[in-house]
Amino acid sequence: MKIKIEVKKPDIDEIKAKVAAKNKRVLMKCMFKMEELAIGRAPFDTGFLRQRITLFPQILASQYILRSAAGYSADLEYGNSPRMVKFSDIMDWVERKGIRTSADNQYAFAAYVTKKIRTEGVNPHPYMRPSLHEVKEIWMPVFAKEEWGSD
Repeated sequence: MKIKIEVKKPDIDEIKAKVAAKNKRVLMKCMFKMEELAIGRAPFDTGFLRQRITLFPQILASQYILRSAAGYSADLEYGNSPRMVKFSDIMDWVERKGIRTSADNQYAFAAYVTKKIRTEGVNPHPYMRPSLHEVKEIWMPVFAKEEWGSD
């Protein structure tokens, strides 16, 4: 009696390609979600900051760059140290926001904000980092389960 046993060697290159493709899809979904969250969390005044948040795929979509091209993005994300600001810029901001109703109150509030920026700087208003945290903690496991199943 003869017994023939055949063992097929798995195609490692094919397995690697499938794993890479699934991981790329998870990364893509995570980055699109992070862009959406960052845009939604970005402080809103004129809409300029939100319009400048952009996602760029790199190197065959195995890397992404999410950035804001607004010059003041880092100041909002991290805050900044005391600096000189134009009173007229702060006054324009107060008027756009409708923060105070009367002209005297608007002027007084603009003077207060200008002094605060000149003496204390600006507090951070993060929008990118909380978006990254939410994607890592909540959305990445969801997207990974979609691609890889429950195992």
